[in-house]
Amino acid sequence: MYWRGKHKFSHLEVAPGGSFAGFGGPSLGNKTYYVDTYHTYASDSNQGLDVTLPFKSIQAALDVCVADQNDYVYVIDAYQADATAIIPTKQMFHLIGIQNPNCPWMNLNAQSDTEDIMGGTGGGLNYSEIAGLGFGGGATAKGGIYLSQTIGLWVHHCTFGHSFGGDTPDFGIHGGAQNHEACLFEDNIFLGSGNNCQGTIAVDGIRLLGATASKNVVIRRNVFMGIPGVAISVNCFGGMILNNTFSMDADTAGSAITLSSVSKGCWIDGNSANFGDTDAATGPPWLDSASGGADTNNWGRNWEGSTEGYPA
Repeated sequence: MYWRGKHKFSHLEVAPGGSFAGFGGPSLGNKTYYVDTYHTYASDSNQGLDVTLPFKSIQAALDVCVADQNDYVYVIDAYQADATAIIPTKQMFHLIGIQNPNCPWMNLNAQSDTEDIMGGTGGGLNYSEIAGLGFGGGATAKGGIYLSQTIGLWVHHCTFGHSFGGDTPDFGIHGGAQNHEACLFEDNIFLGSGNNCQGTIAVDGIRLLGATASKNVVIRRNVFMGIPGVAISVNCFGGMILNNTFSMDADTAGSAITLSSVSKGCWIDGNSANFGDTDAATGPPWLDSASGGADTNNWGRNWEGSTEGYPA
């Protein structure tokens, strides 16, 4: 059986039981698990291998995954999901929501003010994929996804900051003091105060400001609406910030993209920002704090409303 689609794998041979072989090597022996956090037929006592007998919690499904095996976890429903923060510990997994991530029925909500909705520890998010999920209500001073020296994480087609319950998270995706490498964040939606819903982002959309710079992080084709602080705030070497769109609340320099003072070798191009319903504002939406300014990083054509703009 051949599978072709939007993913990078053009030839996967699917074996009985859900395992696949590809990349010119032997079968990886991966498995597929199912989760339904809402309906009563789901239980963490199930094996989760059958769509009619899914796990009740995302954590239970991730716990049975085998590290480095590319196991898949499909989330059928996620209304009022896990009772505690989801902490992946088995790197190289795929966590996929199979409904519209902007629907409240697919939103994950933090359950207390001491927890991120999902947090990575000890490399538990490394080389993994998260897609098709909503990260709605969250804990104050916390966020949707927390990174801890994360390598190769791919987050796409998720919504951050849309919920009908839960507290207000400070961040969509944020990281600790450690550096993060080769992560890809694309085709996501980040919603702040401008979208008039509960559980909205209170500070920054994507915030990676560890003491050690992240490396080769790519942030592209995301939408940021009404973020009160900075939509993308990063300390990064060799990163790419491409073709994102912003509608900002704050009329301040760098409210769309701010690069830290030690960022260098980044490429920023094709981004478009305005402030509410106006094309331009006093403070340009781009801020390059690097010691060499725009000479240290590479700025292509970015737009402030209908005008091409350059960083402060």
